[in-house]
Amino acid sequence: MNPRFIFLPFNALVGAIMGAIVGYHFEPAAMNQHIRTCNLRALWSLFQKTNLPEQISAAETNLGPLTAGFSRIRCPSCGWRPTPVARWVCTNCPQPENFWGGCGTVWNTFTTQAVCPGCGHSWRWTICPRCNKWSLHQDWYVKQTEQGG
Repeated sequence: MNPRFIFLPFNALVGAIMGAIVGYHFEPAAMNQHIRTCNLRALWSLFQKTNLPEQISAAETNLGPLTAGFSRIRCPSCGWRPTPVARWVCTNCPQPENFWGGCGTVWNTFTTQAVCPGCGHSWRWTICPRCNKWSLHQDWYVKQTEQGG
């Protein structure tokens, strides 16, 4: 008996369950790509430095002119403010972006107005590394009235 034949019903079952949970159907190849992407995201998060306020060092708070352009950027959900050293990855993103052409480029999304320098994809959504919530990229920019000026 072909060993691949044994796993086909299992893959179909997992695909059906995943489709019911997240609201769309995975083909086996797409499901494997999604699992690899999730694994890479998890691995990437291990190398990310936490940005909880109580863990920010004095040296990081004295970035001066480097962070001047970032003073009006914050996560709409939790208020976290990115610095120039914060990084995002261009990867497949089924929800909410519905984007499957991730190129793997690592960059600061706020230096390019959410346009990937590797593939040119214009990201509509940005995830916060602190609270892991997605928000429209334009909502990250604080308006003058919100900032008090």
